Amino acid sequence: VERGVGYGDYFCNERIPIELEECPPGEEFQFWEEAYGNPGISNPSRVTTIVTMPCNNATIRAVCERTCEHELIVDNGRGNGEYCTGERVPIQCDDCPPGEEFNSWQEIYGGPVIEDVN
Repeated sequence: VERGVGYGDYFCNERIPIELEECPPGEEFQFWEEAYGNPGISNPSRVTTIVTMPCNNATIRAVCERTCEHELIVDNGRGNGEYCTGERVPIQCDDCPPGEEFNSWQEIYGGPVIEDVN
């Protein structure tokens, strides 16, 4: 059982409870998939479910996907991209026109937390 609890040696047709351990940060559980050996997963969309062991070795994998994407647009700078809530994102200003200096970052929309506006 990859990314889950339930690994072990089992008999043919034995019913085994499996449970998700944890998805990587920024990802959420989607479903269990049969990676090898055709085990029977009773409800692949639940974090905790039952697997019926086939009469051979089998592997079950929890599929986790990034689902918390929010777009960040940095005007006159670098750091644009899609990020998860709470993710720390380094941003950098573009070069200023001749005779001007960078003053501060300003939030335009969406409520991002800027740790150092200067």
